[in-house]
Amino acid sequence: MELCERCARLFKDVEALIKEETESFVQRVKGVAGRISKCCGWGKTSAVPHEKLYELLRRQHLKRESSSRLNHHLPTENTVDVLCKEGVIPVLALLLQSTDSEVQFCSCYALSNIAAVPEHHTKMLQIGDRFLLKSLVLLMGSSVLKNSTQASQCLRSLTLNGEAHNQLVGLDWVCPLLTLLRAPEHTPPETALMLLSQLSAHPPKRESLVNQGVIPVLGDLLLTHLPNPTIVTHCTVTFNHLWDIVESLQVPLPIECLSGLLLALEFHWKEDDVVLSVLICLYSLACHDSLRFGLVEKMTTTHIGRLVVISSESKNVELSFAAGSLISKLDINDELLKLHHKAIVEYLMRFLRSQEVRFQQLAISSVSNLKKGGGLGRMVTRVDLEQELNRVQQQTEHTRQLLLMLRQDTLTMGKP
Repeated sequence: MELCERCARLFKDVEALIKEETESFVQRVKGVAGRISKCCGWGKTSAVPHEKLYELLRRQHLKRESSSRLNHHLPTENTVDVLCKEGVIPVLALLLQSTDSEVQFCSCYALSNIAAVPEHHTKMLQIGDRFLLKSLVLLMGSSVLKNSTQASQCLRSLTLNGEAHNQLVGLDWVCPLLTLLRAPEHTPPETALMLLSQLSAHPPKRESLVNQGVIPVLGDLLLTHLPNPTIVTHCTVTFNHLWDIVESLQVPLPIECLSGLLLALEFHWKEDDVVLSVLICLYSLACHDSLRFGLVEKMTTTHIGRLVVISSESKNVELSFAAGSLISKLDINDELLKLHHKAIVEYLMRFLRSQEVRFQQLAISSVSNLKKGGGLGRMVTRVDLEQELNRVQQQTEHTRQLLLMLRQDTLTMGKP
């Protein structure tokens, strides 16, 4: 099928309009984009872009200054809304296929601005045959770093929409994304890592991620960008999504992965959320028997001391609980714990005296687990700790009896 003269003329009008700097620029582009959209059948039912229009785009792509001009007008909220209603999204999606890297960048940047508004996601994802997502994944594999980074930014915004995840299932985004994360000149790769943490939350590609080496990549990122809280947070989130796969595939944990996590534990972060993300990640790792041994083998008395200090934290109870949970989960011997006996007893006593049942239960399980692991040593002989354990036991027994009485009374009242 030949390209109709009307489409060819309208598309040439786009190039001419963008070059002109007039007060009516936005309205005129709106009109042309709308007419192209209607003529070419873009929309929910269209299978692929008009073949000849695509060829025309490759042959007569917009010049750099033209796409830059369009990009200049898009970021304002009102302009974005108006142009999206009239069909500018398919035009920008086509421009991603340009052979000019600058045109690709400007078009992708404009699409990123549009994708930042969730209301536009449906229109972006309705372009036939997942054309936009395919183009963005392809661009993410570009050798031009700013283009691949911009594509990952646009994808990150779109993946906040559940439909985008469904459409991405059959696309090979793993390889280009990992290539982008490995780029030595990409410092720091925050956007790409944020995209990875979002995509790894969905199971279909987790095995592929692990098989293609995402774990050592994350370890390298931790070691290279440790002071960066964004990098650390999204690395730990991604690890949490993948530990099950790592264990099931019997993938040995790279030394850079464990070293990176333990260095992140040692670091004194200003943000409590970062500390919590590291603790949750290490606890999640320790819950897998085959992975826990490697972690404990790498830990030193300094790491244990750091956990004890955080467990003793009274201002942030979530941090205290997370650190205490990790200590309880690890099979730690007395050699690592002996310098911290006093501090450990103190936070266990505080847990036992807490009004929150979860802290009392954690303290009891900690005593049991540390005793089994041979790491409790002389602590079990502490009279004050024994007294506190007995008090909680009596309190628990009293509560159990009260509940039993209540249950019996309820049954009695229910009889005729």
